[in-house]
Amino acid sequence: MSTQITIDSYRDFYFSIFLPAYADLTGYTLEKHKAVLYSIDSANSHLMQYLSPTLEQKIREENIRKAFTHLERATLDCYKLMWLHVESDLKSLISDKEKRVLCVNMGESDLLYKYHKATNAILESRKHELQNIGINLQTTIEKYRDAIEITKKIIENIDPIALDMVDIKRRRSRWIEIIFAFIIGILSTIASQPILKFLFP
Repeated sequence: MSTQITIDSYRDFYFSIFLPAYADLTGYTLEKHKAVLYSIDSANSHLMQYLSPTLEQKIREENIRKAFTHLERATLDCYKLMWLHVESDLKSLISDKEKRVLCVNMGESDLLYKYHKATNAILESRKHELQNIGINLQTTIEKYRDAIEITKKIIENIDPIALDMVDIKRRRSRWIEIIFAFIIGILSTIASQPILKFLFP
């Protein structure tokens, strides 16, 4: 990275960019992800080296740069993992006509527009990432973050209670169908007994 990394710029990035991304990921998935934890651990290891008073200044500066790079990678991983989970949930929602209409507090056309806008933004982010490997992760992070922000506008309009009600109704309907089929089977067996006795006395 060509820009000078200081402890202040590291701290600013940590609180203003990394932490919100990490909070979004853990809050949405309710779990901590190994890839992110590994990068955080690596960043902390280099940060401790930077803070060591026994090392030469050049080595300390090299370590703060490495710590910053790991923190950037952790942030990018947060957004990429967030997209994987959000995309899976949104695909399931959008492919379900009933949920799409009853469980989202926005017009269907607006929902589809925002979803396609988000997917296009992610594709653009991936393209930018591949074209700028090892150059500057912050622009790539910003692009992924912007794409996730679009999905947030969908997520905040999804009614979780309505989703649960639809699932409960479907489970109940399936059980009713199973019970009904079982009863019909019993009645059919009972009704067939006289016929069988007549045919095979």
